[in-house]
Amino acid sequence: MARRPEMEMILADLQPDVVLLQETWLGAHHDAEIANFEGYQSYRRDRTRPVKDGGEVRGGGLLTLVTTGLAAQVTAESARDGVAETLTESVYFPKAPTLHVTNVYLPPSGTGPGDDRPTISEYFDPNDLPCGPGVFIGGDFNMHHRTWSTKVDVPGTRLAEWADEHGMLVWNEPEHHTHRQAHGDGYTYTSPDIVMAHDDYEPVCRTVTCAASDHNPILAEVELGILVRRHVHKQTFAWGRADWKAYREELERRSTEVLGNGNVYRASKQLTEMILDAAAKYIPKTWGRKRKTWWTSEVQEALKKRDEQLALVEAAEEPTGEQLEELGRLKEEAKTTVHAAKKEVLHEYLAQLHDPRDAGAPYRYIRRLEGKHERCEMMPLRHGEHEERVASTDRQK
Repeated sequence: MARRPEMEMILADLQPDVVLLQETWLGAHHDAEIANFEGYQSYRRDRTRPVKDGGEVRGGGLLTLVTTGLAAQVTAESARDGVAETLTESVYFPKAPTLHVTNVYLPPSGTGPGDDRPTISEYFDPNDLPCGPGVFIGGDFNMHHRTWSTKVDVPGTRLAEWADEHGMLVWNEPEHHTHRQAHGDGYTYTSPDIVMAHDDYEPVCRTVTCAASDHNPILAEVELGILVRRHVHKQTFAWGRADWKAYREELERRSTEVLGNGNVYRASKQLTEMILDAAAKYIPKTWGRKRKTWWTSEVQEALKKRDEQLALVEAAEEPTGEQLEELGRLKEEAKTTVHAAKKEVLHEYLAQLHDPRDAGAPYRYIRRLEGKHERCEMMPLRHGEHEERVASTDRQK
């Protein structure tokens, strides 16, 4: 953070949405304010263990900045403190796919006899990195391959092979060096810094000269495109057109069918079928505007698998332990899928909230997540011998 003034100038000039900083050298003794930049949310991870046993805790540290106009949250941190340092955030762009950004710093390997620092090959495995659509990785890897640098080493070769195998594309190129080191009367130039992402993006990438540092920042630009969420349209009950009297009579007439059934799953199934049959007869359906915004094909598939397993359990005379265990697993999987879908659409909506004066907007949207109208009125209570009058006073109610 010693180069903060120039960093502030770069942020003001380029106005990036997301910034990945390595080797902040920040620790618990530093005030939180030192990592804050105007117009950005700060996500910080300090080094808490030395690189080598018995050594001093110094160096390292990560800082990710996300512009205040976007919603973001930390989703993962490195478990190998002191060596491989990573920090991952999910960044939610309005009407665009979520970007999962991982900030990386790998300390350089030991240089030979007398240097007992571990080598990168000893402490880092590329398979520990995330991959797949929406994944963006950037940082100081301290490794080389001709894909992004002018020289090659073993860790760099392993990383290049991993990237190729998992569809991850390295954006920066060898001719755009990111590091300079004094050597004799001049400098040597290399590229230990890497920016990569899943190959479904078409990036524009260049380095930015930074006079106060021996590293040149990499500026990566990408068009995320517009997110088209494919919802599954569902029919809903037209409650206002239901024949409730006939519906109630049908349930009362058939309620004795489930009495005395020893299998609780079969009894539950019969009761459910009875209710659905009566609803199909006396409660019409409509293709109205109401729908759950989170109802996607993934949610529908998870619920389908759960219901199919439930049908097997209900059909069995005595369900086995394996059947019940699988049912429990699929129920939990369906619950998790629904929760994740709700969470994602809520984050997308909150990322689009620009007017703090409309405090009711989030509340109305949460009601829409449940498939409800923005305004919800209770069914009126009626009284009288034939329930012909609407109850208006507390005594009548």
